Amino acid sequence: MAGTVLQVTNIVLVDSTGAPVPFTNASSVLTVNSSYTGATLTASYCIGNCPATITQAMSLLISYWFTHRDAAEANPPKAIEMGVESLLATDTFDTFGYQA
Repeated sequence: MAGTVLQVTNIVLVDSTGAPVPFTNASSVLTVNSSYTGATLTASYCIGNCPATITQAMSLLISYWFTHRDAAEANPPKAIEMGVESLLATDTFDTFGYQA
């Protein structure tokens, strides 16, 4: 795995009623009891030690979104002009297996 791995801390896992779900976290894999098979679970977490490149990329995006609050843009920016992809190119994000 290349790039920076973000350390995730303070993970909270809850079921659809908001009740806490016990789990183990080994090598960034969350494991829950089989009784939760098929259930919808929600994870909340904090990321510590955020690299400066990620903070800068976030600042660029937030600044752009604030400046361009209208619903539609006549000339949307090109990705290279914003530089976000370049800033994030060296970082690795652990999403616990989530795929869009």
